[in-house]
Amino acid sequence: MPQERPLPSPSPSTASSSKSQTYDYRVYHATTKENAESIIKENRFRLPTQKDAIERGLKLGAAVYFGVNPNYCLKEALNTLLETESRLLRQNNSIGLLSNADKIQIQNERLVCLEVDIELINGTLSIFSFGNYHDGQSGKQHWPLLDHHTFKSATTPKQPLLPNGDEPPESTSRLSSGKWDEATERLTADYLQTYYGIDALTINEETEHSFELAIYELDCIVNIQQWNINTKNTKNTNTKQ
Repeated sequence: MPQERPLPSPSPSTASSSKSQTYDYRVYHATTKENAESIIKENRFRLPTQKDAIERGLKLGAAVYFGVNPNYCLKEALNTLLETESRLLRQNNSIGLLSNADKIQIQNERLVCLEVDIELINGTLSIFSFGNYHDGQSGKQHWPLLDHHTFKSATTPKQPLLPNGDEPPESTSRLSSGKWDEATERLTADYLQTYYGIDALTINEETEHSFELAIYELDCIVNIQQWNINTKNTKNTNTKQ
């Protein structure tokens, strides 16, 4: 029988010492200035559609993604921007000819990093770890949600079909790289909340890869503000004070 996984936490995990903090995670999301202005004005993020998630190859499907390192988030957002907006590259013919100064200028002109708090409004069983995402892609890990079904928050008596419509594999089976990507990029809020009571997924805790937090329940995202690069308090917590 699959073993239950511990409650996911960022790596490294650092607890806030302030008793006034009531969030479960403090995390970061980098996006274009236009998107950031809209998010702050509406005080709300928007979930991508499943179609968007598939087309963009989002690791954990139709979710809003956050990291614990704002500089890493900005770097990833810049890479995405350079890949999707060829206009930025034509000045030097190719991405390889962009200097570090060029990239910094584009980042400063086009991108903003937002700082948010995450509150698990439906309790600690509403978040679940997919573990090392790269192990799943390389066929070294069984389908993680087989483990979650032993939790009390699972809402159905048996495993549902995978998000891509395939039958759930045996606990000892591994998905191929293609099937792993096909299943994970089709994850949605409806699927996770209906069958598992999940509002958030995490990947890559305690690995050499960057920790990521994917949110499917937008009401978990609170205290949205622009990250101040001069602010030293970028700590995270997974324990409410």
